[in-house]
Amino acid sequence: MIQTTDLKQEFRDLLQASGWSQAEAARQLVGRVLEQLSPHARMVITLLEIEERSVKEISRLTGWSVPLVKVRAFRARAEMRRILSKIGKEKYL
Repeated sequence: MIQTTDLKQEFRDLLQASGWSQAEAARQLVGRVLEQLSPHARMVITLLEIEERSVKEISRLTGWSVPLVKVRAFRARAEMRRILSKIGKEKYL
């Protein structure tokens, strides 16, 4: 079983070997994940997490109800976790 500290060290080693800064690596990873999200998931994550808009603001912008925004945000985060898990597995295959 791989420990979190082992993953962090592997990530640091990979960054050092690639010459990337952590910020560059994070941007690359975020971009890769966003590309793979469904359109609704990409929109809600972009508005909520990147643009830091409130749920009420997103509701007004999209015409979705507040509960629907919350549901879509929950599902988008779950979708992101699946994508990140898949990306992590690809590295070790």
